[in-house]
Amino acid sequence: FWTKGATADLRIIKLNSDVKQPIRVSGLEYDAAEDLLLFSASSVPTSSNESVESYIGLIENISSKLKQPSIRPDYLLPIYDIMPDMKGKQLQSICLGKQKNSGETIIHVCGIDANNRCYVYRFGMRR
Repeated sequence: FWTKGATADLRIIKLNSDVKQPIRVSGLEYDAAEDLLLFSASSVPTSSNESVESYIGLIENISSKLKQPSIRPDYLLPIYDIMPDMKGKQLQSICLGKQKNSGETIIHVCGIDANNRCYVYRFGMRR
């Protein structure tokens, strides 16, 4: 990309989900050892009576799916079910931490509350 600029091979891949509201991806993280793409996303309310929901998405074997016109996440996890402390905050980003144990992925996420205060959370996840 950096050397080819405007002629770089870029493509848009549609993200399909079963979530009723449209979702907007806010962060991406790739785990090369696992060929796993993690992403943070939040719903986009289509009316004033809908609340914002935030999700952590996982796409396994992502390198084999990049030429498809659309991708469905293998997992789309509501963040408030995993981390009740995130209630009232919108998920903004995601990154991998250092793996502690085999099979456990350490994830850091950032949430913003209604007063624009930022909170960082760390948790371990097993697939």
